[in-house]
Amino acid sequence: MCKVNSCKFKHTRLNETELQKFMVENEDFLLKILQETGQTNLREVFTNYLGEKKRLHLEAQVPKNVMMP
Repeated sequence: MCKVNSCKFKHTRLNETELQKFMVENEDFLLKILQETGQTNLREVFTNYLGEKKRLHLEAQVPKNVMMP
């Protein structure tokens, strides 16, 4: 049994910057878990991240400075 203060499995909550970095660095793993189980322990945070990533990708595909007739 672990002592709470010295437990090697003790986790602290990630702040927004750390969470974004974690998702970027572990995206393949998180996608695999999402596909296998339908969810991750990040709940909607990861699916929101994926949605925003897709939106930014689609937005980047729209030509800029195109004159409309």
